[in-house]
Amino acid sequence: MIARTDDLIATAASGDSAAFACADGVADFGVATDCAGLSAGEPEAFQAHHWRDQMPLDPTWSINVQRTDAPAAGTSIPSDVFYKRVDGELCVVDVAWATVG
Repeated sequence: MIARTDDLIATAASGDSAAFACADGVADFGVATDCAGLSAGEPEAFQAHHWRDQMPLDPTWSINVQRTDAPAAGTSIPSDVFYKRVDGELCVVDVAWATVG
């Protein structure tokens, strides 16, 4: 999961993340520069009580992504990626965004 997310970040940073998206997903990958300086955090089983907006998408895993730099306050950044398994492969159903305080 960590390697898959690092691959997603690298691909998204080059502007091509569509190959990671689930057909029924709603992921907003942003623009290539949004992924600069990101790295994969720790995966965990999807927690429906914490991520109610993603519940209808039926994800099985989530993983936080972290910035290696300190973005300016007010910057919107990807914070969590939600995966599910389709035909034996992990695909992205959603990406949560957060605003730096």
